[in-house]
This record gives sequence, structure tokens and C-alpha cells, in this order.
Amino acid sequence: MRKGLSIIVSALLLSSFAQAAEDKDKVIEMLIQRLDKVEGELAQFKKSTKTQIDELHIRSDETELSSALSKVKFSLGFETDVHSFGGDGQDSSNKWTNTLHLNMDAKIND
Repeated sequence: MRKGLSIIVSALLLSSFAQAAEDKDKVIEMLIQRLDKVEGELAQFKKSTKTQIDELHIRSDETELSSALSKVKFSLGFETDVHSFGGDGQDSSNKWTNTLHLNMDAKIND
């Protein structure tokens, strides 16, 4: 009787271990599927985030350039002078000078 009881108990234990192993395989398979789904979603998120970051870089570059150019002012000045060295005014010994001034003023912050 003891031998029969130990065989029954052993069979029950083996069947419970086999059932547990099957349950573990199912759980592992389900976790692998969930992991694949999460990795796919993460890849899509990374791609969309990279696209958004690239777009923001382009927009900020345009804004920074516009801001920098609005702080730079150019101006131009032109002078003409005539100096006469002759006393009578009919002499052609006049000295003509032309001066061109190019100015740039930039207000840059730290």
C-alpha cells in the first residue's frame, strides 16, 4: 500500500511539475511577445523623437540667425574734399580726396 501511495504521490508531483513547466513556458512566451511589442514601440518613439529634435534644431537655427542679424547694423558714409594750393583759383593744383566709411555696429550679449 505504501508503494502504491508513493507512486501516486510521485505521479501527482511529476504532473504538477510538468504543469508548472508548461505554465512557465507559456509565461515566458507571453513575456517575449510583450517585450517584442515594447521594443517596436520604443523604436517608433525614438524615430519620431529624433525627427522632432531635428525639426527643432532647424527652427532654432533660423531663429538664432535672425536674432543675430537683427543686432548687426551697417552704415555707409561718403566724403569728398577739395584743397586748393594756388592763390588765384585758376591753378589746377587742387587736391581732391574721396573717403568712404563702412561702419558695422553689433550689439552682442554675453
